[in-house]
Amino acid sequence: SFPTRRSSDLYEAGGNWKRAANALRAAARHAQQRHAYSEAAQLLERTLWIAENFSDEDRDNLEREIHGELEMALASADGVRQKQKM
Repeated sequence: SFPTRRSSDLYEAGGNWKRAANALRAAARHAQQRHAYSEAAQLLERTLWIAENFSDEDRDNLEREIHGELEMALASADGVRQKQKM
């Protein structure tokens, strides 16, 4: 089964920030596989919020990775919206 937002919520509630971030990223990847790019972007934005609880070095590394993933998700979402307008 794929990770869900619910599992990330449980990790977050327990203060397990890294597992929460990993669950959100996995859920975002799953959303992208389903072509749900806006959902993926929302999950990645939530991951950035979770990253605020990481050490400086870990946060910087995660933010770099997430920003790249987020750019791709937003570009894909924009592409879908453009196609729908045609």
